[in-house]
Amino acid sequence: MRAHLGEAQWRAFVEYAELKYKDAFVHAFTPESGLLSCVGPLDGGSCPHAITLRTDDPCAHDFLDSLHLDHDYDLANVCAVWQQLVPASPRSWRQGIRGARLCRMLFDVSSPRSCVHFRCGNAMRPPAARRSGWCHTSRAHYERVVLPCDLMLPDKHV
Repeated sequence: MRAHLGEAQWRAFVEYAELKYKDAFVHAFTPESGLLSCVGPLDGGSCPHAITLRTDDPCAHDFLDSLHLDHDYDLANVCAVWQQLVPASPRSWRQGIRGARLCRMLFDVSSPRSCVHFRCGNAMRPPAARRSGWCHTSRAHYERVVLPCDLMLPDKHV
């Protein structure tokens, strides 16, 4: 996307994303509750492993790889649709699209409509220590795709 947008618009995008989302994104790793928990599978329900880590536990870093910061939509799909809709070297990184919606899909960890959540995943552990039924799976996103109409401004629909 950087090459597609050009340096000036890439910088504008990064500045916007950092201003709107960076603090909440960083805070997601140090919540006031002191707990990092799996929210359950993408399709709903609770985590079958009830994975929760206490951030003040000295051993928490040994288990952080059990949690994956998961996007509800495949990042490659989101960026492909963004690139499809915004012309090369645009006047604005969000020219013709809903920029706030795009950024919510990419970075939002804290709003009621957030699209990025902690889910337990197949941690980088020896095979004997792996569990089945992880909430994050490599195929989780393939049925949840972003379509051009999801990001287009209303007057751009054909």
